[in-house]
Amino acid sequence: MPFLFFPEEYWFSKALEVSSPPSVWQLTEKVGEESEISNLQDMQELGSLSYARAELKCCNMSYSYQQALITIYLQLPVEESMGLPPSMRGREATDRKLIVV
Repeated sequence: MPFLFFPEEYWFSKALEVSSPPSVWQLTEKVGEESEISNLQDMQELGSLSYARAELKCCNMSYSYQQALITIYLQLPVEESMGLPPSMRGREATDRKLIVV
């Protein structure tokens, strides 16, 4: 069974504030979700990064007729580290860009 990284009951209570132009957007619908969890060997040998991605519909809270699609990425730990405490998993964090083909 795949992990669920974007549960609707959590994300749909969130509003996204955009600075330019200033606006606030409410998440309304999850269009899709996928994740790729690499193991330690793949990360070391191939540079693979574990991630989760969701596409979500949202609407402008001031002008509900304005709708948008947003993609959110989460960086995940490797398979072997999933159950470790956050302080240990955090050592894997990177600022490398994820390239999805």
